[in-house]
Amino acid sequence: MSRWFIPEGLDFTPPRAGPITTVSCGTSDIDTPTVVTADALSTPALDDLRDSHLMLLPMGAAWRTPDGQGFNDPDTSVMGRLVKAMSAPFLDLYRAAFELTNESTAWTLDLSLADWEADYGLPDPCISAPEGREARIRALRLKIRANATITPADYVCLARSIGYDVVIEEPMPFRFGQSSFGNGDRFSGQTPGEVDMTFDWYVWVVGFGVDWFTFGKSRFGVGRFGHPFTATDLECAFGRIAPADTKPHFVYP
Repeated sequence: MSRWFIPEGLDFTPPRAGPITTVSCGTSDIDTPTVVTADALSTPALDDLRDSHLMLLPMGAAWRTPDGQGFNDPDTSVMGRLVKAMSAPFLDLYRAAFELTNESTAWTLDLSLADWEADYGLPDPCISAPEGREARIRALRLKIRANATITPADYVCLARSIGYDVVIEEPMPFRFGQSSFGNGDRFSGQTPGEVDMTFDWYVWVVGFGVDWFTFGKSRFGVGRFGHPFTATDLECAFGRIAPADTKPHFVYP
């Protein structure tokens, strides 16, 4: 028996019995911003800054005029126009500060892409170097997303972010009354013949079986008429982040 983790909507029939968990990945968080950093001071209006700065002036007739006219009509009063001019640099300051906070996440960055790539070791050796700014940003988000991969459902959703539909199989220990002899059930999650304590789990890559020779794409003398497809980028990514006491095996049905 095995535990199966199947993405929602995927047509897949497990070849062995066992409990099935349907994984709902929802909208990909690779392309959708997950944080909203904007507030009232991210792009303030100059009039709003002027009004707030007017409230900071000392009390008294010397600043506010005896009848407070300078505050009642700041658009025409000398005091109102003076404070408005003095508030202009703060407008640039708040906007620059907001743009700086955007560099703190991979979903809002603008100027620090090269620094982020250096911190995360990009270009990724598992995936071919992306071309274009948008592709580089997406590769960065994917690398960050991979660091939070813990559960089998996380691996299913990570594979979908890369571009694959996969099913995760976790072999269950042999249990009398549930498992059966001669039906592929094993006494542990290990591959027969292995003596270490490594737990094996299987990644069924659905939709890719044989890579057929294609005119306009394949080349005579180089490409074969049909050979098994291998998701080298997926295998590299999963092998790197898999728990140290486990070993993923890839199956191409």
